[in-house]
Amino acid sequence: MGLLAMVVVAGGLLYARGGVSGPAARDRADAEAGYEAHIDYVETEETARRDALEPVLGEPLEQNWYVSCSGVEPGLLIPAFQHCELSVTTTYAMTWDDPSARLDEVLAVLEGTDILIEADDGPDHWHRTEGAGDVEPRGKVAAVGTGDGTVYVRGPGTEVIVGDTPVAGPFPDRDMRRESIPAREPGPADGVVEIRRGVQISRSNIGCVPDLTLHCRTPLKEPSMPVIEGFQG
Repeated sequence: MGLLAMVVVAGGLLYARGGVSGPAARDRADAEAGYEAHIDYVETEETARRDALEPVLGEPLEQNWYVSCSGVEPGLLIPAFQHCELSVTTTYAMTWDDPSARLDEVLAVLEGTDILIEADDGPDHWHRTEGAGDVEPRGKVAAVGTGDGTVYVRGPGTEVIVGDTPVAGPFPDRDMRRESIPAREPGPADGVVEIRRGVQISRSNIGCVPDLTLHCRTPLKEPSMPVIEGFQG
């Protein structure tokens, strides 16, 4: 009985730390506020990248915006939390006659574009990965230093398999999507450059439902997604 009483008391205190209002409503409001606070910066970055890359790669093949939310249960008597991210993925065709030279030109342009949302420890920037200098570069060739951004290259004819299985966790991850440039296929001899940039828009205390081992479990069974005009999912 003593252990059970501790669980009940600890659970009440920790749930209160998350707020007495419904955690789903709180998480949704946090994500919506975070989106409004970040969207202008992310759109400004993306517009600058597109303008800078157009002389090298032309118009994008495709562009999608995502809001992704998931949850974490840190462990012993630590309340669970939900975090949400805003990201944009833009895909370009790249001629494959001299992929290393063409990619070098692309990355040089990208390295000259601004990062408007800095990392926690200061200014950030794009940098090349080891594979960027390969004769036929493939896979991840660049990333944002300590932030959230990647550049991937795929050779001509590479098949892309998109999975629809949620990532395992305390509750399934969920995505919402807005298509801003409808997809079209690259030429048969073209490679593909995929540039993704993301920022965290919310991190919300969900609260705690303790079990008999004094570990917090989330009171939510799935992410509480924001309501944002134009996004579906």
